Amino acid sequence: MRERDIFIEALERGGTSERASLLDEACQSDVELRGRVERLLAEHERQESFILDFPPDGLDATVDHHISECPGTVIGPYKLLQQIGEGGMGVVFMAEQTEPIQRIVAIKIILPGMDTRQVIARFEAERQAVAMMDHPNIAKVLDAGTTDSGRPYFVMELVKGVPITKYCDEKHLPLRLRLELFMQVCQAVQHAHQKGIIHRDIKPTNVLVAEYDDHAVPKVIDFGVAKATAQKLTERTIFTEFGQVVGTVEYMSPEQAKLNQLDIDTRSDIYSLGVLLYELLTGSTPFARKRLRSAAFDEMLRIIREEDPPKPSTRLSTTGTLASIAANRGSQPNKLSGLVRGELDWVVMKALEKDRNRRYETAISFAADIQRYLDDEAVQACPPSAMYRCRKFARRNKRPLIVATLLGSALLVTLVGLTASTVLISREQRATANALQDVTLAKADLQGTLKRERRDSYFHRISLAHRELSVDNLDRALKRLDECPKDLREWEWYYLARLCRVEPVILRVKTQINSLTFSADGERLAYAGEDGAVKVCNSKTGDVIQSLNAHSGFVFSVAFHPDGKHLASTSEDHQVKVWNLTTGQSVFAGPCDVIHNNGASYTVAFSPDGARVAAGSEGAVKVWDWKNNQLLYTLGGHPTKPISVAFSRDGKRLASGSWRGRVQLWDAEAEGEPLQTFPESGETRHPACAVAFSPDGERLATASFDRRVDVWDTATGARVLSLPHSGLVLCVAFSPDGRRLASAGEDKTVRIWDAATGGEVLALRGHTGVCGSVAFSPDGRRLASASLDGTIRIWDASPLKEHEGQESLNFTGHTNEIWSLAVSPDGQKIASGGFGMVTKVWDAQTGMVSAEFSGQRVVAFCVAWQPDGERIASAGGDGGSEMATVKVWDAQTGQQVFAILGGPEEFFAVAYSPDGQYLVTGSANRAVQVWNARTGDKVGMLGTHERELRGVVFSRDGRQLASSSGDGVVKLWDATRLDKQQEARLTLSARVPAQCLNVAFSPDGGRLATGGEENTVMIWDMKTGQKLQTLRGHNGDVYTVAFSPNDDGRWVASAGEDSTVKVWDSHTSTNVRSFRGHTGLVSSVAFTPDGRRLISGSRDHTVKIWDVTQLEKLHDH
Repeated sequence: MRERDIFIEALERGGTSERASLLDEACQSDVELRGRVERLLAEHERQESFILDFPPDGLDATVDHHISECPGTVIGPYKLLQQIGEGGMGVVFMAEQTEPIQRIVAIKIILPGMDTRQVIARFEAERQAVAMMDHPNIAKVLDAGTTDSGRPYFVMELVKGVPITKYCDEKHLPLRLRLELFMQVCQAVQHAHQKGIIHRDIKPTNVLVAEYDDHAVPKVIDFGVAKATAQKLTERTIFTEFGQVVGTVEYMSPEQAKLNQLDIDTRSDIYSLGVLLYELLTGSTPFARKRLRSAAFDEMLRIIREEDPPKPSTRLSTTGTLASIAANRGSQPNKLSGLVRGELDWVVMKALEKDRNRRYETAISFAADIQRYLDDEAVQACPPSAMYRCRKFARRNKRPLIVATLLGSALLVTLVGLTASTVLISREQRATANALQDVTLAKADLQGTLKRERRDSYFHRISLAHRELSVDNLDRALKRLDECPKDLREWEWYYLARLCRVEPVILRVKTQINSLTFSADGERLAYAGEDGAVKVCNSKTGDVIQSLNAHSGFVFSVAFHPDGKHLASTSEDHQVKVWNLTTGQSVFAGPCDVIHNNGASYTVAFSPDGARVAAGSEGAVKVWDWKNNQLLYTLGGHPTKPISVAFSRDGKRLASGSWRGRVQLWDAEAEGEPLQTFPESGETRHPACAVAFSPDGERLATASFDRRVDVWDTATGARVLSLPHSGLVLCVAFSPDGRRLASAGEDKTVRIWDAATGGEVLALRGHTGVCGSVAFSPDGRRLASASLDGTIRIWDASPLKEHEGQESLNFTGHTNEIWSLAVSPDGQKIASGGFGMVTKVWDAQTGMVSAEFSGQRVVAFCVAWQPDGERIASAGGDGGSEMATVKVWDAQTGQQVFAILGGPEEFFAVAYSPDGQYLVTGSANRAVQVWNARTGDKVGMLGTHERELRGVVFSRDGRQLASSSGDGVVKLWDATRLDKQQEARLTLSARVPAQCLNVAFSPDGGRLATGGEENTVMIWDMKTGQKLQTLRGHNGDVYTVAFSPNDDGRWVASAGEDSTVKVWDSHTSTNVRSFRGHTGLVSSVAFTPDGRRLISGSRDHTVKIWDVTQLEKLHDH
């Protein structure tokens, strides 16, 4: 008897003694089998969530699940306050975070005894799943780690809410408000699907509603059984095993009710959303809980797979508690069923279709149909046809129908044997036509499904590539991008592809920027802000071309004229002006009552033909013939605050958005006759601070203080999409092809949306202040965003040209990993070595190899150039009984001068003293040894470390020597006494992660840079040994560091595991450049003696040269 069968039979026996007797009889002496079944029974009783995981063999049923953590326990910066929940894998505590900020959070800790690889993988998958998402209706992951007892935990935003059904009932919310809340849940689920995540357990207890600023905000929680689509969620993502049922039974889709769930996709969540909506409308689930819970296991799954539930209106009309249900919905019993009957019935039942191909394709299309219902428009859902119902009946009753068909056929033959052959032929033709129609419909459904899944897979890969880039994992990001089908690649793909190779342009303008605009040719960018000036710069380099002292106060909005020779601006000085950029003079001025800087970035606009300029003024929009200084017409009905304006591309319509939220459409050619009002736009009374037409003019996007972007149908005035932000939304723009939308605002994030579906494609971060303006370049390849943090960021999606990248030279002459490089004293040559037999010397300008040394036969850990440039030393391993050597070569001829044999203990480091007299080595023998640089004779030993030596380096003046060992200890020695053994004058605790040199002196010898704990660069004071700075920004161990050779050593270069070379300003501790291009660990960096170039060597077999001549300009721009 299998454990699943025993478990099911045990469930049907109510008493504990009856179950024990069954287990005695079925399991007999098989202790492990009994343990697994008891485990399943305990899991079933502990939680409402129906998650049946048949555990792997060997799971110990006697494991104690008592958790040692309790209220008062401190885990890192978190103090546990109280237990607030427990699930199948972990227990959840409310906790207080004490640093770096104080707040109340939720911590989920894996249960003792649940630490099988499968369960840990699921726990990790949940953490990774939520960490991938950034949506106002999804609880955020804040931190993760391991407890002192070794169990994983992660920290989440604490949602102080109640289940959505309970909230709606307690607040007696009417159907409209319930539907509006539910649409937000759909948007959250859509976001998860866009990230490639299927929740698989959507139910009221996983959708909590909390109130923020008197607004009800639903939050989707508990991704503990989430599944990744298309790609692995993490390297340890679990896959559903055969015989496993995952989900909560009442909310489980028919495909989840199959014992093999390998075919689950996003439409399973659509079904669960349908169940949730059913319960919000009727107060009960489609299949009664009592019936499902009392049914045998197989019968329960059969009900879900095969039976059709009653329509919501039918359930309401037959329930005995209609009065209380109606009261909870603020309605009368005799009216509630009527409200639900018809369209809401159709919408719910479409989501609950057994055939997932007939459900809504996406969560956002589900929400859109509800929005149509609220807008009194025709919904897409409709009752199933008679033909479809017949086909379903036939599938459910296949055997009886076959028998009936055979009997009926025999009778039919007897009765109609003499029927004319033409009738038979006609019927056969109709049957054939119907069959062909069914095949055609099925084929269309399949094609639609494949197309949708292919597109979802594309967006998932984009999300993964973006995530890999955010942690500087270039190799994985490139692989994810390569997997994207070429025909689906759009703006986001080209943006990420460029970001892999070229650093984005950031303009630091040192003043708050409120508005920006591209010229018609895309070559120039105009921007303005708090200093009253309007500036025009080169959009690719950021060089300022022109500066206008335009206004006496904050400039709110700027707009380029189509001819590129004029510019309009509005300001807090209550004027709208048009400027001649050739002369720099104002050629038009009119009244403008803009008095509020937030939400005023789009308060002026030129018509496409350039003849008119529109701006908000005195509670109205005024439109002028600016060349003739003539007011053409006034559009009234607006409050006296910022009014956003935009012309359609054909110039025939003008849109305006008011401070109280009302959005209107006007005939721009017929003296401003009103064309359309968007009724819902004024309901929230939140400012509509930006309006933007789609290129075809069929849609209008509005940005609102209501923390969302709405997209409207300009013909009907209906809202077709609603795109959420977590803060006030201040700006919005359509891409020139109309396929993408960009928006930004208070949350400092620029979001890219699919304009067709409303799915979030990318979230672009980098601004540290409110972002008030976005604009696409006319060719659609670049997106600019302006912020109050004083920066303009250019998010560039221009296709990469051949060999385009940040590096000025890419040396590919090695066929194996690079472990070390050194620059000749004159900066003209590079020596590089690593795994393999050959160390190469090559020209830093051309990459031409001038010499090759058949050096260490296994690996060269370190290479060093003699100060006079005549010789090169390499330290490494040769293999054989005398594997460790330091070899010295003639840099011109490639001939070996001498070798230092170290026995079986490897040499990891070598350095020449600045006067060229000595060689200092570090090896596995833990000693700092000194040798005669001319002869190779041993001079002596300075001292020792506790662990193997990984690096040695001299200060420029030759007075100090630093040595680093594998335990992270750096020692400072007096380099003026290299012939004498001595005690280290200073000892530092740093970090040396591997066989590399990751310490460097500043040019004046006053500071030392090292790799630090937690992926940092640390800078130390050499007089006191105190830590001066900690530079954070790498996503892996720092393997190598270097100071720029200028006298103050302002720039610090660092690199390591994350494959990115970073340059820091040591004056301000800021990261000023990040060079991407390597796809493997970067083992060595060095500046050329003139400080104009930076060299990096990597285990990806390449050496790259980066131009750093622009560092001063970039930082001071």
